[in-house]
Amino acid sequence: MNSDNGETMSGQPSPYSDDDATRRPEWIRYGECNQCGDCCRQATNLIQIVTPIQDEPYGRARYGEPVGYAPGPMPLFAIRGPILMPCPKIDGDRCSIHAAKPQTCQDSPLTPADIEGTRCSYWFVHRDTGEVRNTVHLGGDAGAQQA
Repeated sequence: MNSDNGETMSGQPSPYSDDDATRRPEWIRYGECNQCGDCCRQATNLIQIVTPIQDEPYGRARYGEPVGYAPGPMPLFAIRGPILMPCPKIDGDRCSIHAAKPQTCQDSPLTPADIEGTRCSYWFVHRDTGEVRNTVHLGGDAGAQQA
């Protein structure tokens, strides 16, 4: 698996140049979403959400206390781990808006740690060492392996 081909997993041009290796992600994600719904029940990577001020009570109920306020003012919530309420767009284990899900959802998970203990079908390869993690979908035990 070559992670330095200048493209993202979706085949889009990478935002990182070969000269900018320090900004490239440490882990490269492979695979496709199996719609297990686990990321809809927990924030697998740190997510910051800004909500309109009139929706602050909903934000507090779903995400807890705001970590600050964006201009407007609009409450800013930062979440990682279990969410107080699962995503309202989840239907059973499936995302009801999967084809048009928000960018934050498309970007998740970012690292192997984000999906440990989940049913997620993604797997990761370390960009420098070639170490492979989270191989449950390959019949592995979600542990580390060498590529």
